[in-house]
Amino acid sequence: MDSYATYTIKEAREVGVLEEVLDMCKFIIKRLNRAEEWMNEYTPNPIKNKSNFMSILNDL
Repeated sequence: MDSYATYTIKEAREVGVLEEVLDMCKFIIKRLNRAEEWMNEYTPNPIKNKSNFMSILNDL
C-alpha cells in the first residue's frame, strides 16, 4: 500500500485511491467508536478512560 498522506483529494480521485482512503478512514472511525464504547462500559474511572483512549489514538 502506498502512502496516501501526500495526495490532495483531487489527486487521490484522479489516481483512483480516494475510495480506498475513505474506506480506511471509515474503518478507523468505527474501531475508535467501538474502543470508546468498550472503555465507557468496562472502565468506571473516566480519567483513566481518557488516558486509555488517547493511548489508543497514539498507537494508530
